[in-house]
Amino acid sequence: MMKNKQIFLSLLLIVSSFLASTGCLRESSEDVNQDKIHTEYELYYDANADKTYARAVFKFGSIIGTLLELSGSSQVTCNGQVLTFKQALSYYEREYPGFVQSGTFVWTDTEGNSFTNTVSINPIGYPSNLDTLSRNQSFELVWTGDSLANNQNVTLTVNGENETDLQIFFQDNLNSHSII
Repeated sequence: MMKNKQIFLSLLLIVSSFLASTGCLRESSEDVNQDKIHTEYELYYDANADKTYARAVFKFGSIIGTLLELSGSSQVTCNGQVLTFKQALSYYEREYPGFVQSGTFVWTDTEGNSFTNTVSINPIGYPSNLDTLSRNQSFELVWTGDSLANNQNVTLTVNGENETDLQIFFQDNLNSHSII
């Protein structure tokens, strides 16, 4: 059993698709057909840091397409504030203090067309007395709040005291209310 170990629990509910890295290749958005750009929007709340992150990813062709960096007059905002491009992970991000329940993303392409999408987080919680997990048996974490709807997911991150014991668990099954 892990005793007196710091367990980092981060639960999030993302309405948009799960952000997945597809490699380091990246193109400029002005070099591709604007009608073929796939977008992903995410609100991520980190309860431990009490911060919400608005993130946007742009890909050419499909969800698994080439990552794009916006160029020219193209930009993306969340709640009226411009998101900054993060070179290392090829996504756009803006950090907000506290819990932000919803965000309206507006992407303007290089041709001046604007597209608006709203993303929201349905708050969930976990038992406040949870501080010890056994490495030798499975554990089901049941959250309080709504069950998952379409295009929603929950990620649980458990980080013990050792450098190599980080575990990430993911749940996106419709109507789920727990993660194992």
